[in-house]
Amino acid sequence: IAYYSSRRDWGSLDIDVIYGYGPENVKSTPDYSSDVGYEVKIHYYSDHGNGATDTTVRVVYVDPTTDEVCDIIATTNMAATGDWWTVGTFGPGFVCPE
Repeated sequence: IAYYSSRRDWGSLDIDVIYGYGPENVKSTPDYSSDVGYEVKIHYYSDHGNGATDTTVRVVYVDPTTDEVCDIIATTNMAATGDWWTVGTFGPGFVCPE
């Protein structure tokens, strides 16, 4: 999901901050289920000449099979335009990343 394609079958980008530091919000589609999980990645699209930045993400996932809640907040430093950060994979049977 990105500013140029904000909707997918599994969810949508419902808050997209294109000027500034966010926050942005991706919301999953109710009752959509993925047997392979949801891989959460962050892309540092452009630093606009500002250099590295600390990036914080919160992921809340409720396992529909157990009602177990995985709620994490993670931070990393993204050094340059084009960097990718794989936060983790979330889904039924997956261990909640730390």
